[in-house]
This record gives sequence, structure tokens and C-alpha cells, in this order.
Amino acid sequence: RGMLGPFCLETIVTDKLEFKVFEISARIVAGSNPFIGGSPYSDINEPFMSTGRRIARSIRKALEADRLDEIIAACRQQQSGGLAVLPIWPKPDQAAHRVIIRLRKGDRSPFRLAPGLVLHHPDGGYTQAAEAILRDALALAV
Repeated sequence: RGMLGPFCLETIVTDKLEFKVFEISARIVAGSNPFIGGSPYSDINEPFMSTGRRIARSIRKALEADRLDEIIAACRQQQSGGLAVLPIWPKPDQAAHRVIIRLRKGDRSPFRLAPGLVLHHPDGGYTQAAEAILRDALALAV
């Protein structure tokens, strides 16, 4: 299945154009663009592709493929806890296309499915909860 999570393979290219991996960092390091807006390295594949955006895209694609259960299972395998999933619905009668997943290192609390957030009323306007988060900077409880 491969390695889960962001990691960095540090490589060199020989004079014969061979790639040699000399170190693996099983964490986010400078070469894997930890910066919010990306880094010069991130622009090689796609402009402004930060590590966070790459992870978020992977989660979104998993949701689209109906594979959220695999993400949750992978999170549970980590040496962390406090796993919580908060679904975000575009409108009350529509399926959640996005989720927020929280995993805390050292937290041993059980899995929690949070109540979720509906963004829009059927007429397209923001719900009161969404307005409070977007306009009034209310914290989103996960």
C-alpha cells in the first residue's frame, strides 16, 4: 500500500542522469514545501501546491470515490487519537462533498463524528452557522 502521509525522498542526480535516493524523511521537511503558499519546489508540479493542499486534495478525491472509511482506518492506525470527522454539506438536502478530519498526536479520546455544518439554505444564502464562521470568525468546533 505504500507509505501514508507526507514524506520527503532526498535525491541526487548523477552525471549519468541516474536518480539516487540517499535519505528519507518520514515527515514534512523543507523540500516538501511546508509553507502555506507553497515553495519553489511545489511549483515544479503545480503552482502553489502546498503540502496541506496536497493532503486536502487526496481526502477530497477519496470522498468522491466513496473511500472515507479507508481514510478513517488509516488515521486509526497512527499512534494518535482524538480522531474526529466533521461533514460539511453544501445544502440541507445534499450529500457532504467535504469533511474536516482532526487527528491529535498524544490524544487518546475515542473517534467522534461531529454534528457537521450546512453551508447554504435551499435558496442559496448562507446558514446562520456558516455566517458566524465566515463573517464573525466564530471557531469551528471539531
